[in-house]
Amino acid sequence: MLLAGIEVEDETVALLARLLHEDYYHHAGDELEHALEGGVEALGLTIAERNAILDVLDEPPFELTPLRNVLFNEYVWRVQNGLEKRRKVR
Repeated sequence: MLLAGIEVEDETVALLARLLHEDYYHHAGDELEHALEGGVEALGLTIAERNAILDVLDEPPFELTPLRNVLFNEYVWRVQNGLEKRRKVR
């Protein structure tokens, strides 16, 4: 599945969905699960979903490092351009 322009294997998307549910980001986890079940090839992520993924990928498994890097760089760009306020680290 394509997430944020990065090809992510289905097993890895399932892992990400599980991590999101474990951290109580149920909406984002459900979106990924429904996309997997529906055979979606590319999933657009909302800003809230991107931020949820960043939260759970603070120390990402190896296979999710490229996705985390892309999402982090997009977040930095949004902050630098005034499109999002800087978030507090939890």
